[in-house]
Order: sequence, then structure tokens, then C-alpha cells
Amino acid sequence: MKISTSKNRIDYIVILIILFISQLLLPEEARSASTPTGWQHVRGVVTDSVTGERLAYVTIRDAKGRVKGTTDDNGVFDLVLPKGEKVQVSAIGYMLKSLKPGNPADTLRFSMLPDSYELSAVIVKPKKRKYSKKNNPAVILMERLRATKDKTNPFNEPDYSYDLYEKMVMSLNNYKYDPEKQKKGIRKKLSFTNAMVDTAKFTGTQVLNLSLKEKNATRISHNGPGAPRGDKTIVTSYRSKGVD
Repeated sequence: MKISTSKNRIDYIVILIILFISQLLLPEEARSASTPTGWQHVRGVVTDSVTGERLAYVTIRDAKGRVKGTTDDNGVFDLVLPKGEKVQVSAIGYMLKSLKPGNPADTLRFSMLPDSYELSAVIVKPKKRKYSKKNNPAVILMERLRATKDKTNPFNEPDYSYDLYEKMVMSLNNYKYDPEKQKKGIRKKLSFTNAMVDTAKFTGTQVLNLSLKEKNATRISHNGPGAPRGDKTIVTSYRSKGVD
């Protein structure tokens, strides 16, 4: 009795498998004939209207907005939907699109338009905080520097040296160079100043550089034991140009 029951169960499973395979192998007309009254098979393809790329996982809804399925990896869907009603497709970043099926053998083609969203400007203002010296990192740092200024001051060391650079320029701003006037009067005698006319980089006005002096030097100071105390300046380079 147990063997007969097991055999009947296997036969039942085999019959179900055969029916399922035969349903898949049926042509479109035969499947349409087996669709319940008031319903129809709807096949469609969803693409991007700009790039033409097929869109996967797009939501498919009926005319009442109820979700009925999604597209596959190739942007294709094949569903049984109410007959005569529009099919809606929607996806994030695209405008809603709807079409009404015609012949069940036809494939609906949805070309989705990208949807743009413009966000309004948002101004973020920090909350106004009352200034406080307590636990203020800047204040703590300055207090530490003041407390150790005598220890870190190089001029308090017995021996120290540093490089010195000096530059002094004497100029006449808004100088107007006129070739005709340079040939007359005092300007004729000072014609050598023509080579000293320059143009300001930012204002574009002419500048007459009357005098330029530059000096590079090393300052040496010795206040410790073992040698005479005193300060000494060693000039390493010097340049003078123009009126001295």
C-alpha cells in the first residue's frame, strides 16, 4: 500500500512538469487563448530616450497604479494585465510613461524621458557663539608663548647671528613720459633717467625709479666668555643704482 501511494505521487509530479513545459512551448496565440477572460498578455521593452539603453528593474503598474512587476536585466517585461487598460512604467530619474496595449502579439516600446530636479539654494549659518577666553585654544597658545618668550628669544643668547637684507627705493609715481618733452629743458639734461622709467604691475601707471639701494649682510653678536664682547655686521653684497 505504501509503494502504490509513492508511485502515484511521482506520476503526479511528472504530469505537472509536462504541463509546465508544454505551456512554455505553446505559441503566443495558444497562450493568449488560455488567458482568463478580461486579461491579456502584455510584452514590452523600456529604453532611455536619450541613450537608447535598455532600462532594467523599471516598475510596471496597471491603470490603477498597482505594481504588477518589473523589467528584467534586458529591460523586457512579459505580464498578464487587465485587457484594454493602460500600462504605466516608472523609474527614479525618469518621467512617468503610459501606453495602451493593442494587438497582444505586438511589443510595447516605452521610451523614458529623463526627469531633472532643481534644488532650491540652502544657506547654512553657524550658531552665533559668545567669545570666551576659557578653554580657547588660541588664548592658551598665546599665554604659553608669553610665558616662555624670554627663553626662546634669540637675542638673550650669548652668541647668535642672523642674515640681514635691506632695500630702499625712491620713486616718482604717476610719471608721464613724453618723448617730445624729453628733448627740451631740464629733461634733456636728465635724459639718462629714461632708462629708469618702469610700469606698475597692478595700476599700469608709469613710475620713475630715481634711486635703488640693496644690501645683504650677516649680523654677528658675541656676549659670552672667551672672546671680546660686541656686535659685528659683515656686508656680503651691495648694489646702488640711480641718483645717489
